[in-house]
Order: sequence, then structure tokens, then C-alpha cells
Amino acid sequence: NKVTYISRQSDTPSLDFNLLISQIKKRDKEAKQVVLTKKIGKGVFGKITYALHMFVQLYHLATSKVIVIDSYVIAVSVLKHKKSLRIIQIWHALGAIKKFGYQVIGKKEGSSDVVARGMKMHKNYDYVTCASNVTKEYYSEAFNIDKEKIKVIGMPRVDYILNNDRNVEMLEKNPDYIGKKTILYIPTFRKNKGVDIRTIINHVDLDKYNLIIKLHPLDETQVEDRFKPKGDFSTYDLMKFADYIISDYSASVIEASILLKPLYLWVYDIDEYSEFRGLNINLVEELKENTSKYIEDIIKKIESGIFDYDSLKKFRDKYVETYDENNTENICKLIEENL
Repeated sequence: NKVTYISRQSDTPSLDFNLLISQIKKRDKEAKQVVLTKKIGKGVFGKITYALHMFVQLYHLATSKVIVIDSYVIAVSVLKHKKSLRIIQIWHALGAIKKFGYQVIGKKEGSSDVVARGMKMHKNYDYVTCASNVTKEYYSEAFNIDKEKIKVIGMPRVDYILNNDRNVEMLEKNPDYIGKKTILYIPTFRKNKGVDIRTIINHVDLDKYNLIIKLHPLDETQVEDRFKPKGDFSTYDLMKFADYIISDYSASVIEASILLKPLYLWVYDIDEYSEFRGLNINLVEELKENTSKYIEDIIKKIESGIFDYDSLKKFRDKYVETYDENNTENICKLIEENL
């Protein structure tokens, strides 16, 4: 009766994993749960270390009833497993604004066809979870999987975003934030290229606004400490605290839309990004009034106090059909059905 959670997104369990583990503990005290989280390190040593870690994965793949993953896991996709094992892919993003997986094979930011086929990319999944029927279409292409295997039952983080508020703690640890509105910048990861943070820093009036910059975990762009809050706060905590959110092609856009607060998209490299990576969602069309190539336009929109909430609500309802449901419990039920 064992569930094993595997990820190479981080060396520590994700919020989604922790929420599922906590809920399963409450619902089934007999179920055993194991967490294996490890990133592939840099250089030869990092790869050797991960290769040794894969032997631990093999043991738990052989002795579990259910495997829950949130990324491509080599051992899960490449190997042949016992017929009784069920593999659930919950993915590490709430949606798919940018293309990925089989959608970007042959593109500059994607894998080659030879590597994808050779590594059996995203094979062996029994179920994939997502938050909307539109996203279901994108996931079917990206994972190269039948739509019947994709369940629109959400993600645990949706529950967290709706039900948790650490704003008091934020102000206690960052008293200098008191008295000013806060702008949160959460850009997507750009492969082999840093994010332009200098432009936004230069255009935000720091006497009037707090500016928090939260980069993707894989982004190595250096951010000064003054643009990082003191304390251990997740991106979702920062979204709840911020008065204004600026992003781009990140799935954080979909997560932030749940809150229905001023959300702007600074897409300064949209032409290049569309060519090298590709987008599933036409942001300029769906969030036209809130999107611009120029940070000056975004700042003017913030200063004006005018925001198009109607288009944001329409966007949220389209891409997060499960925002008013118990997402964590829905996925736990799927796990339990296969134990």
C-alpha cells in the first residue's frame, strides 16, 4: 500500500506533494508514503550522483502501487513496469501557456526527435491531471497521450492559493513594506538566456512601490537582496501579498488569475519567444488590455488604477475550471482508487 512521489524539479518536496501527503495521511493511516526529490546536478559529478539516485527510484518503482510525479522522470518513462503499478503525472505547472514536451520537438528550446524517442519522453503515464478542458488538449499534445487518460481534477496548489494568507507574517518580517503598494514580478525561465530585470527596476518608482522579483528556480540571473523579501515565502504567498502582479509566459499567470487582482503581462520578447518556443495561449488576444511589450505601458496602467477585470475573470474561468473545488481531495481520491 505504498505511494511514492518522484521529482527532479527540486531537492525538496513541492507544495503539491506536501499537500497530497498530508491529505493521504488523514484519509488512510495505513498507506505508506515515500518522497524522492532530487535535481540533476551540474557537471559530471552531478550526473553521476543522480544516476546513483536512480537505483533508489528503481527500488520504489518495484515496490509501490502508485507513483506520483510532477516532471519527466527517466526511470518512469524508459523502463517497463509491473502491470499493477499506476503512474500519475500531476505536472509542475497549473497550465501550459508556453508549449513543451512533444509540442516543441525540433525547436530551439525543445528536445530533438532522436532524444525524445530514445528517452521515451513522457511514456508510461496511466493518468495526467489538469485544471481545465482547454489545458487537457494542450497536455494531450505535449505528453503524446490519449485524452481519456487526462483528468480535469485540478492541482493541490489551487487550494493553497485560495485558502492561505501569510500577509501578516510578511509584514512582520518586512516592516519596510508597510505604507507602500507592492509590485511582484514573476517571469518565466528562458533557456540559455537571463531575464531582463534591470529595465523593470529602472522604471518602477521605488519611493512609491515595493518591488519583489521572484525568478524561476532554474534562472541564474542575480537579483539584489533589496528585491527579495526576508523570510521563506512561496510564489503563491507573494501573489497573495502583492497589489499588482507582472509576469509573461509563465504558468504563474494562470495561478495568479485565481486571485482576480491586477495582473499584467510584460512580453518584451514575444516575437522571439514564439519562434523559439511557441505559445499555446494567445495572451495578446485573451488579455489584450493587460499585455504590452513595453514596461512603460505596464507602469502607466498600474498608475491609472484602471484594470480590465472582466477579461481576467473570463481567462480564469477558461483555464482553471477547478478553482471552486477541493483539488487536493480530488487527486487523493484518484490515488486511493489505485492503491
